[in-house]
Amino acid sequence: MSIKGVEDTQESAGIRKSSRLASLDVLRGLTIAIMILVDFCGDTSPAIDHAPWDGFNLADQVVPYFDFMVGMSVAISLRSGRLGTQDTASKRAKLWTALKRAFTLFIIGMLTQAGTAFPTYDLKRIRIMGILQRVAVCYLVASFTEILMLPEVNTQVGESGTAKLPEQAPVVGEDEIGR
Repeated sequence: MSIKGVEDTQESAGIRKSSRLASLDVLRGLTIAIMILVDFCGDTSPAIDHAPWDGFNLADQVVPYFDFMVGMSVAISLRSGRLGTQDTASKRAKLWTALKRAFTLFIIGMLTQAGTAFPTYDLKRIRIMGILQRVAVCYLVASFTEILMLPEVNTQVGESGTAKLPEQAPVVGEDEIGR
């Protein structure tokens, strides 16, 4: 069966093509598997448990992987217009959306890192900068950097109702250099 036939079968079966980046999903799955392995088997092997202050073991790679994935996801979602705002939204609106998301992650981290069961809190054991809070800070830095570095594109609506980009500067060709 040709690839065209497979695509036709998928479309007729109602299977939607995903626009997700498969390699990022695989890395996310592997990182979660490593996290589960470290949580349940870390005590049995020093090579996979958290290192003392002066080392780097398997468990110490989980958070950097998550931070890398956060940065990649921010860049991908901004480029595809999926940050929760429209493509034509201003930078201010995108920054506000990113700030709200980072704040939400930070608060969820505070609620889950309170040291006891969810409804009760032991303020002596609260971790202000737990793992999720650090991911929120990394998300905030990555999203603000990405948003502020995006070029402003002014689009105009053409006669046909479609957006047209402004004219680009002409490029000097080889035949025009000597004239």
